[in-house]
Amino acid sequence: MIEVCKELGIIPIAHTPLDRGFASGKYNAMDPSGGKFGNPRYKFVVLDRWTPLHEALGKVAERATLRLQVDTTSRMSKSFRDRQKQMQDQQQKKRETEITKCQVAINYIVTKGAVPIPGIKNKQDAEELLGCVGWM
Repeated sequence: MIEVCKELGIIPIAHTPLDRGFASGKYNAMDPSGGKFGNPRYKFVVLDRWTPLHEALGKVAERATLRLQVDTTSRMSKSFRDRQKQMQDQQQKKRETEITKCQVAINYIVTKGAVPIPGIKNKQDAEELLGCVGWM
């Protein structure tokens, strides 16, 4: 479908590109409820069938994370405050370079030429989606 849209000069819009969390790996065969109490959103049988996809997303996320991480080994500062600041900087770098399955899925959609419109329910979702920008 995307190829046809490209030929016609149409930019496809991907509404709910993560299929309500399914493609993000949030719901999987080991955790069909996505970490929430209550009825699971997806059935085990469905999720078990998609385990290879979730595993592949995880592997891509790990490789992208490794590619983005900067070597954080540097000489230790003399003062405690300098060491504390250095540790905080390293934690910030890790947060900025850690790629999630959700980000891999969104980037896949973007690289195929579609514009994703994912749902954002909270600040954490927004920050995770912002992490999709700039590492393709």
